[in-house]
Amino acid sequence: MDIVFENYSTNYFENLTGKISQNCQVFSNKITLDKFIAVLMNVKYANGKMLIDGKISNNVISKYRGFYVVDEFMLYPHLNVYDNLSLVLRSMKMSPVTIYRKIESLNESLNVDLDNKLKECDDDSIIKLFYAKVVLAQSQFVIIKNYNNYTKIFAKKNMRKLTQMFDEKNINYIILCDKKKKLVDDLPILKLGKSSISDVK
Repeated sequence: MDIVFENYSTNYFENLTGKISQNCQVFSNKITLDKFIAVLMNVKYANGKMLIDGKISNNVISKYRGFYVVDEFMLYPHLNVYDNLSLVLRSMKMSPVTIYRKIESLNESLNVDLDNKLKECDDDSIIKLFYAKVVLAQSQFVIIKNYNNYTKIFAKKNMRKLTQMFDEKNINYIILCDKKKKLVDDLPILKLGKSSISDVK
């Protein structure tokens, strides 16, 4: 997966030109990269071109601009599954009826108890919830953060399940980690289809 910027200007910066390639190393700290991702997620207007695998993507009308960041902080443990999912669609100014229909339709294939509080959910349900939030946001690709710091939720078997679900939906993803060697060691287990590896120094 390649992300290319050609004279890309937004309300945050002007005339950005460059390329993020598969297996590239990002020589910045996490805070710098997180800020850049946050900018791309909240662009209000864009001129020039941003291409993902050759497809122009800067005309996406969405709060998330085609990006979604997966980490534990995107979930709200005091809310039930339905309310966690509805937050994505409410940010897009959808009506309650439309939100209900979209969530119910998606859940026909996921089969998750929408009334459960997050603390009552097992790992399988949590992984499905991550996946559902990405699908509802209509994201073009996902950034999975801090892989090496996860223990239970993103254990190897759960990571494998999540990335397989993304592959089946043709959703590109980047796994952002601290230690490239650790992730490479896990590649045979994770079977990372389209993923890139960013080794953040």
